[in-house]
Amino acid sequence: MQNGNTKCCSLSRNGSLIDKGYAISLEYIGENTTDVQACEAAALELSLLIQALAERGIPARVSFDLSHIGLSLDGELAYKQLTALAAQAQLAGIELFISMEESAKTDAILSNYARAAAVYSNIGITLQAQLNRTAQDLNGLRPVPGRIRIVKGAYQEPELLAMPRSAALSVRYVQLVEQAIRIGHRVSIATHDESIVDEVIKRGWIHEPGVSSSCYTGFDLI
Repeated sequence: MQNGNTKCCSLSRNGSLIDKGYAISLEYIGENTTDVQACEAAALELSLLIQALAERGIPARVSFDLSHIGLSLDGELAYKQLTALAAQAQLAGIELFISMEESAKTDAILSNYARAAAVYSNIGITLQAQLNRTAQDLNGLRPVPGRIRIVKGAYQEPELLAMPRSAALSVRYVQLVEQAIRIGHRVSIATHDESIVDEVIKRGWIHEPGVSSSCYTGFDLI
């Protein structure tokens, strides 16, 4: 993944990667927006990004936080804006990824995701390996068709709720990837941890049909 300060900058930078055959993922960073107009402005910016990608014929992924487009104010506002973006992105062959936020928001994020992904299969969700609840959440997403992106997790969480960075967390991460594959989900392995990448290679997951390398995830199991 590469970041740019503007849409033009980001698309320009990623253009060279596209020319080399890489898939790209763009993240519009922002969260905990508590003003309706700011939420709508964030959704508009995402819409313009999707439009720019469509005009250039770039089948990218676009990631964002639901609290940037309304979740902190009203779940229905977030859902309305999410589904409008998903409809636009689906026509352009673009995949949307909902980023995961603090554990206090997990239920609301998963609820909005499952509801929207039941209508738009081009929406994926991010799960954090550090959270003790994630294996259960993953099982709960069994009937939902979207891609699962697994990250270690970057938020500071209470010890009761999460596992700290450690070798044990890397083991849990691999277990979650295996669980997602066993369930039948498409999986994005979003890590730069060489021990995890080595384990993925060792287990032969990258040799399965539909697996492609990616500059930000390591590997995608489609």
